[in-house]
Amino acid sequence: MTFALFARPKKSTDTPAPRPPAGGDVFGKLSKLETLPHLSDTAVRAMALCNNPDATLGEMADVIRRDGVMAAGLLKLANSVVYRGSVEVTDLQQAVVRLGMRGCRSVVSAAGMRNLYAKMPPAVKVTCENVLRHSLFVGGLSTAIARSLRLTLGGEEYTAGLLHDIGRVVMCATSPALYAALPVSANDGDPAVRAAEAEVFGADHCAIGRLFAVRNNLPARIGKAIQHHHTPEAAEGDTRPLTAVVALADGIANHLQEHRSLDNFPLDTTPAFEMLRRLVVSERVSVFPTELKKLVVGCVRDTRATLKSMAD
Repeated sequence: MTFALFARPKKSTDTPAPRPPAGGDVFGKLSKLETLPHLSDTAVRAMALCNNPDATLGEMADVIRRDGVMAAGLLKLANSVVYRGSVEVTDLQQAVVRLGMRGCRSVVSAAGMRNLYAKMPPAVKVTCENVLRHSLFVGGLSTAIARSLRLTLGGEEYTAGLLHDIGRVVMCATSPALYAALPVSANDGDPAVRAAEAEVFGADHCAIGRLFAVRNNLPARIGKAIQHHHTPEAAEGDTRPLTAVVALADGIANHLQEHRSLDNFPLDTTPAFEMLRRLVVSERVSVFPTELKKLVVGCVRDTRATLKSMAD
């Protein structure tokens, strides 16, 4: 089975790509938190509700109602071809009920990310949309993995998965010319890519992503999972299960992007899965490998549905 959701990045088959230009102390400037882009108050509040297993749809509707643009967008989505029922929805409460907490989570989170680059040039938007597509899948797969392994992560796995590559969006939106000169790879965890990011920006997308999490007052565990999603073995304490789940989901997404298939994914030797085998005391670990393809297929389907509804 191939997964067309993941487009391969264009690679040069001729001469090597030019060395990225030095960008000066870009990270130093970004580390001043007031210069970082930030999520809207509505998006932050909605994400917090999504991380709360006791949150209600009524509470979600109350939060979204405070943002007229987001409320209008949610109504539009509830009446899109993906979610449309037998009658048109005209009330926000009805729209939230139709979409459900899971649908609202995807839509509001994606809208929050899109607002970060909404006013940027078309080329920047294309790059950030590719990151968003990848991130929606990783967020959904992180949730599916946690559920399959019966991990209790309080919903933070979705937010951490969705925002794991937010550092790439920040770099692209704040310094598009420098970002465009970075090496192109189907795997953003490629050490060469991360080394180039560090040389140009002063830090890689993982460190910049954690800064973004701090700027937006997200839970510390989410920030640390973002920071270590390519190095889960560096996670400590209670951040280890969350980091391992996000790292595994991202590794699978990168494999699909490069190969368009789950075939030959080295699950048993993947550091994140090795961590989970040590952390999860459950028979679910032994059956997880046989469930993985089903989980991936379901998340690809859900990601396509979310993207389609947003495009209508």
